Amino acid sequence: MPSVFENALNKLVNLSEPLQSKSLAMLSGPSREDAKAFALAWAVLPDERREEAMQCLVDLAEGRFDIDFNALFRVSLADPSALVRRLAIEGLWEDEAWDLAVLLMRVLLTDESINVRAAAATSLGRYVYLGECDDLAPTRAQQIRTVLDQVVADPEEAPEVVRRAVESLAFINDESTVQMIRTLYKLSDESMRVSALFSMGRNADDCWVNIVCDELNNAAPAIRYEASRACGEMQLSRAVPRLAELADDADAEVSQMAIWALGQVGNKQAETALRALLEHDNEAISTAAAEALDSLESGIPFDMMIHVPSKDSDLVEVTSDDDDDLDEFDEFDDAEDIDDAESWDDDPLELD
Repeated sequence: MPSVFENALNKLVNLSEPLQSKSLAMLSGPSREDAKAFALAWAVLPDERREEAMQCLVDLAEGRFDIDFNALFRVSLADPSALVRRLAIEGLWEDEAWDLAVLLMRVLLTDESINVRAAAATSLGRYVYLGECDDLAPTRAQQIRTVLDQVVADPEEAPEVVRRAVESLAFINDESTVQMIRTLYKLSDESMRVSALFSMGRNADDCWVNIVCDELNNAAPAIRYEASRACGEMQLSRAVPRLAELADDADAEVSQMAIWALGQVGNKQAETALRALLEHDNEAISTAAAEALDSLESGIPFDMMIHVPSKDSDLVEVTSDDDDDLDEFDEFDDAEDIDDAESWDDDPLELD
C-alpha cells in the first residue's frame, strides 16, 4: 500500500489533477528515501507545474508551524527554473545549518539569475546575525562577510544583488558597514535608498537618527515605509508624533508600518497614540493598533521585520541604468576560497 507521501507525490505528478494544498501538505517531513523519490519525480515535471507547486509549498511552510519541506526545498536549489530556485531559497528561511550557508554562498557567486542571487544574499543575512550574536563560529561568520563584501565591491554585479548584500551586512555595526549604507543612501535610485533606510534600522547606529526621522516626511511611500520601520527598530521616541500622523497615511502599508513602529517605541506617548487609534473608523488601522498594544503589554515583539522582496518585481529579471553609481563603493579584498574540505562537498542529498 502506498504511503501518505507516495500518494501525495502521485497527485503532484498527475498533470490532469489540479494542485491542492491539502495534498501538498502531505509531502511534509520526508524521509531520505522520500526526498530521493521526490527529486526523481520533480525532475520530469514541466516548468509551470514545478513553479506552481513550489509557490504552494512555500506558502504552506510560511503559514503552518507543523510543516517541514526543507529537504524538498534543498532538492530544488538546483532546479532549471530560476523562479523555483528563488522560491526554494525563500522556503529555507528558518534553516540555520552551515551546509546551507555554503550552498547559498555558491548560489550568490555563481547563479545566472539576478533574482536568485539577490535571494541568496538576503538569506545569508540570518547567518550574519548569528555571527553578531556569537552563535556562529568567527571563521565562518568572516567567510560569509567576505563573500558579501566581494559582491558589494563588484562593479559588474547587478544593483538588486548589491542592495540585498548590504542589507545582510547591516547587522554588523562597524565603520565599513556604515560607509556602505551611506553610499547606498546617496544613490539616486529609489530602490537603493529604500534598502539603505532598511539597513539603517537594522544597523541601529545613532548616526542614522536624523536621516530616518527626516525621511518620515518623504513624498515617496516606499521611503516613508522604510523610515517608519527604521524608527521602530531604533525605538526613537522623537519620531512618535510623526509616526502617529503616519498611522493615518493615505498609503495603507505606510500606515501599518507606522503603527507597528509605535508599538516598538513603546513609551507613554506611543501608547497614548495607539489607544487613540483603537477608535479609528478604518478597521485595519484599529486592528493594527490593538495588535501593537497587545505586543507592547505582553512584552512579546510583534514581528513585522521580515523584509520580503516585492512579489511582482522579483518574478522578472532586474535591470538598471545605475551601474555606474556602484563604482562609489570602497574596494574590498577578493573573497578567499571557501573551504572545500569542510563545506563545498557537503551536499544535503545525493541521488543514486
